Amino acid sequence: MVARALLPFCLCLGVVAIACANEPPTVVGDDEPATTHAVLSVERTDLAASDAQGSASAVARFVSVPAVSDVTRVLWAAGAALDLPAVDTCQPSGSLTDIEPAMPSQGVEFVEAGDVTIAAADAVTPLVPHAFPTVGGIASGVLYTTRDRAASALPAAVPYLITASGSHSVPAIHAVVLAPRSPAQVSVGGVPLGELTELHTGGAVEISWPRASRRNLIYTELLAYDGSPSVLCTFRDETGAGTIPADAFAGTGNGRLAVHRVRGKHVESGSSPSSDVRFDFQLAAAIDFSR
Repeated sequence: MVARALLPFCLCLGVVAIACANEPPTVVGDDEPATTHAVLSVERTDLAASDAQGSASAVARFVSVPAVSDVTRVLWAAGAALDLPAVDTCQPSGSLTDIEPAMPSQGVEFVEAGDVTIAAADAVTPLVPHAFPTVGGIASGVLYTTRDRAASALPAAVPYLITASGSHSVPAIHAVVLAPRSPAQVSVGGVPLGELTELHTGGAVEISWPRASRRNLIYTELLAYDGSPSVLCTFRDETGAGTIPADAFAGTGNGRLAVHRVRGKHVESGSSPSSDVRFDFQLAAAIDFSR
């Protein structure tokens, strides 16, 4: 099995995540204390071939995990991890999920955390709690999400202040993280992504971008609407270039190509819970694929 980049959702939002493990434990069984992991991901989409405003959203999960459980597996099973191929490799997206999660018998609970907000630039965005029932016997509780997908509320390349007022289960959170730049000036086979309308994938495809921080990953997402599996390819942002191998993607016809920049940040803030935040910012274009 190929080694993969599994980015935890403690805020891995995005994609990056908030992990809160130093608060007083809650008890989920007679002898089984739990820790709480605050999971926040921020996702943003910009369109390469249009001046139209993109979209953005954020999701926060505050996951109560029994101490005897494998935290990474529990967060993965709860939808709080970004599963990517190993760096410089490609895989169909459906082939990545091949680990059986070691789930606690009682499942995973998403707990309340009071008022949750994100402040970035001049915008303050409250995250709205949504209660949901257990899905497939795995998780239940409360998710916090943005009300809409306005891109202006979640900009790139600025500091984000993430706060939660706290509850009986989660201490107050106050974390500051720097969002990465959105992907820009991306070229595919020497053609700017915004000008690209057709792509032949029978041969190797070269992708380049202005290199950025070594803390980031770049991954490409190729999707055709013909029902074939989408394909993800992972690269190091600092290299500024990557190659999609010949025949890695089998789709044909109308679809989309997106280039994502992902950054995860872990924050320790004294008596407050520790925080992990993941940003997943993408630049996308409509493409007609051929082989």
